[in-house]
Amino acid sequence: MVLAMFAKINSYALLALFVVALTACEDNVSLEHVQDRTTVKLDGTFLTESPDDITYPVKVLFAIDMSLSMGTSVNGASIGSDPDGLRLEAAESFIEEYNTYEDTSFEIILWSGSILDCTEESNSDCGFTKDPDEISRVIDGAANESYTDYIGTLSTIQSDLYDDIYNSDDSDNLARSKYIVLFLSDGLASDGSGDQSTDTIIQQVSDMVEMAEDAGVGSFSFHTFFLDDWLADYDDPDDDDDTYSNAYELLEDMAIAGGGTFTLFESADSIDFIDIVDLRLTTEYEVKYLVAYNFNTIPGTELIYADSDADGLSNDDEQNIYGTDPLDYDSDDDGLGDYVEISMSTPSYSFDPLDASDTTCSSYTLVNGEWPDTDSDGLNDCEEILIGSSRYTIDTDNDGMPDIVEFFADTNILEDDTGTDSDFDGRENWQEVMEHTNPKSNDPNLAAYYAYEYYIYDEGLVEIDQGTDEVSYQREYSYTVTNIDIVDTLIAGRYAEVTDSGMSAGDNLIRFYIAQVPEDFPDTDPIFRVAEFYINVDDDEDDLNSSSLTFELLE
Repeated sequence: MVLAMFAKINSYALLALFVVALTACEDNVSLEHVQDRTTVKLDGTFLTESPDDITYPVKVLFAIDMSLSMGTSVNGASIGSDPDGLRLEAAESFIEEYNTYEDTSFEIILWSGSILDCTEESNSDCGFTKDPDEISRVIDGAANESYTDYIGTLSTIQSDLYDDIYNSDDSDNLARSKYIVLFLSDGLASDGSGDQSTDTIIQQVSDMVEMAEDAGVGSFSFHTFFLDDWLADYDDPDDDDDTYSNAYELLEDMAIAGGGTFTLFESADSIDFIDIVDLRLTTEYEVKYLVAYNFNTIPGTELIYADSDADGLSNDDEQNIYGTDPLDYDSDDDGLGDYVEISMSTPSYSFDPLDASDTTCSSYTLVNGEWPDTDSDGLNDCEEILIGSSRYTIDTDNDGMPDIVEFFADTNILEDDTGTDSDFDGRENWQEVMEHTNPKSNDPNLAAYYAYEYYIYDEGLVEIDQGTDEVSYQREYSYTVTNIDIVDTLIAGRYAEVTDSGMSAGDNLIRFYIAQVPEDFPDTDPIFRVAEFYINVDDDEDDLNSSSLTFELLE
């Protein structure tokens, strides 16, 4: 079974493969059984994700003050800080600049003493959109009214964010989502009955930050902007200093509480959001786990065993115990792999890998001869629903181990079991998965002779040349993984020279996963890249030197 790949390539690796024949020494009596071995060594370099690539949802909310102080008419003359609506033009320019990105969307809230208008979703509620016509409708219909109700406006902002976060169709991608609020005003907080409580306003912003953190949002920031010098056009300029300083300080404190920046615009002509707001996820990425996995080998209690069809069952077990086809991942072609059916059987209900009538995949349709696999992790959607894992993420329990690797290794695919040692051998489950040993067998000989060995070195940050003044970095790692066994996959008797999976006799399917997380958000869902390749047990060392492979993004 070949994993479907998606072709957005940000990082690469050069992997050199070497075949080394190892034969157990006859004078070593500590092993109860020995076997001849052929191993593969991987080494190369890897660059982490670029923080500049917007490959995750970015939601930008503009809250723009439309109070009378922004622009009104007195005795036939236009007065105010922005009577020509230049702040709206600046917002529109920003949206036009970034709306070309597939994953960006925008909400505009026009406010004064109440919410005057907002961009609407299909259900007519205020929300985020990419529709240029809807954005233009709000901007072109803007009008100025009454007071500057901060508290009411912030309540609306928080409500809209809550609805978007918790009712999202893409909830599995929240850990890589970025929410940005841009709040612009030119005066004090007042709803007409008096000045509003500064403490209440600051607490509202803090509550938004806490809400985003509790929901697992990747990044949230609340930026504020103060437009200066509107009171000079009024009859009572003596109040200017207090109004200016109090409003200035309030907006500055709101930005601090929201983890954003405060910007002072001295005139409407100077309003420009493009050069201030950064949509990049600027944190550098780091490697959380490396996992090399040969899907044609199974660690037993003392030895390793061949699994020619990479279905999680050894050739011996398929032939001698279950009667399934050792060269067919799914012997009865019902959408459930042989090992999936056997492992998911219970005393009350047993799946038969030789009987297609017990399938749970009836509602799925083959696409180009393959069962759908939404997250491209190697377990199809039907299998994941039966197992209970998520078909929308490669790593359901967010522990850095891909679902398919954990499932075949027989660790907990649904719960982070780092810190768990199922066989009480002093080596935690995640370590045994990485080393391709048996987490259910306390056998020091197995670990000593067959464990994969990892060596990884942080080579530091590499500056990305963007052609601008912005500075971003990728982190470079060098690595070596040794002691990866490859086996002679089964071709005998009635079996054809090429199996159903496209593998030839002696081929081994190895996948090398690299899980990355942002340095500032190490507990978020990892981003996975994988290099997949076949290597034949009969390949010569000279044929494998300096092989070049590319890590593909799994999404």
